[in-house]
Amino acid sequence: MYTVKSIIDATKKTHPQVWKNKGNVVVFYTSIKEWKDTEGRKVKTIKARATDRAAGSGRPQYLEIDYYGRGKGARVWVTCTCEYFLYNCEVALWSDESSSVRWSNGKDPNITNPSKAPRACKHLLNALAFGADKMTTKYRSKKIVDREV
Repeated sequence: MYTVKSIIDATKKTHPQVWKNKGNVVVFYTSIKEWKDTEGRKVKTIKARATDRAAGSGRPQYLEIDYYGRGKGARVWVTCTCEYFLYNCEVALWSDESSSVRWSNGKDPNITNPSKAPRACKHLLNALAFGADKMTTKYRSKKIVDREV
């Protein structure tokens, strides 16, 4: 499973434009749940809705992050409904158990991400960079404004 830092760093390195575009995203947290997995590890699941402030499709994207730990060293499982995640990230992250094949057909992204670099979309990057693992249930539906790491 990849860490928050490794996903952010890999995206900055391989697709710096995606990192730059995360500033156009506003994230609204819709659900925060803490639980334990089958191995007894504490997990924090955060579900959110993200919208793009720039002239885009205008459709909200839905994301989910499972944090296994806290901070930039936390291991994460992520997913998003956007097309960038579908065609560039999902299978690459799935190969190291940091995502599941939910939206794509599961085939290798030979054209869009042939090296299977662990990338994330701008919606996930905004939430990961903000430190969504620090959110608690009292912050539910709080609007998150972008800030640099």
